[in-house]
Amino acid sequence: MKALRIHGMRDVRVDTVDDPEIHESRDAIIRVTSTAICGSDLHIYNGSLPQPTPQTLGHEFMGIVEEVGKGVKNLKRGDRAKSVINLEKGSDKVVLACISAVRRGGFVSILGVYATPFDNFPLGQIFDKGIIIQAGQAPAHKHIDKLLKHVSDGDVQLDDIITHRLPLSQAPHGYNIFRHKKDGCVKVVLKPGE
Repeated sequence: MKALRIHGMRDVRVDTVDDPEIHESRDAIIRVTSTAICGSDLHIYNGSLPQPTPQTLGHEFMGIVEEVGKGVKNLKRGDRAKSVINLEKGSDKVVLACISAVRRGGFVSILGVYATPFDNFPLGQIFDKGIIIQAGQAPAHKHIDKLLKHVSDGDVQLDDIITHRLPLSQAPHGYNIFRHKKDGCVKVVLKPGE
């Protein structure tokens, strides 16, 4: 099968890899029909989170269930499946601005993945102000079904965020335009079957 893998800093390729297999009772095999390039992928792409060996990318996907392990009770072959999609707004500069703006003894909560080089992080300000920082992934699993219902009911329109739809074979180009925000790129969706 084909998989988008990172081989080093800014080096993504579509490789042929072994077909997946069920190893654990809670495993499921999903045939991906589309996937998006996520902002958190750029941390890996840019080398902030180095990978010692090639790694498969793509955690914003949807597809069809092909096979499930014996312990999977909520999915069956043929079901549509999705991963949680995180829509990022912000950057490391926003985190720095919050740290500078917060009162002494205040709170700054950081959701998401921030792979900031250690020497650029304002530890002096944090210690001086006695700031408590909480960090973690957005609680997307808790809210995703309710949010998707708003989309399917037409309460929310999200089509404007997807600016580029490309075949999987053009993933390296997709990463380049996403990283550099070329051609008005906001979000890239990759289609494995095209």
